Amino acid sequence: MKKIRDYLLKHTPPTLTEIPDGVEGQFCKINEEFLELKDAIAQRNRPLTFIEACDVIDSTAKFQFKQFTVPLPAVVALIYLRRVYKPFRNMLYRSVGLSKSDFNGVKNG
Repeated sequence: MKKIRDYLLKHTPPTLTEIPDGVEGQFCKINEEFLELKDAIAQRNRPLTFIEACDVIDSTAKFQFKQFTVPLPAVVALIYLRRVYKPFRNMLYRSVGLSKSDFNGVKNG
């Protein structure tokens, strides 16, 4: 076990910043994985970046299921349906003079 531990300590890249642990199925886990992804990108570590991006997807799927009881295949189907829907929505918004900034932030007055 000591050899395995030593190997892992030697070959697992440390994070550049401290990242708090999240809880599976909660938003804090998505945030943890996102911070780990940002850290991997900052390290320019492509294999780790890929793994952390997968972890973001996994934690998001677990959050979706816990919050809404929607299984992953249904979530994936909705993601692809939104890819079809968004260009039409954006075209409609542009045709009436709206943009994303019209829906971001607090409006005054």
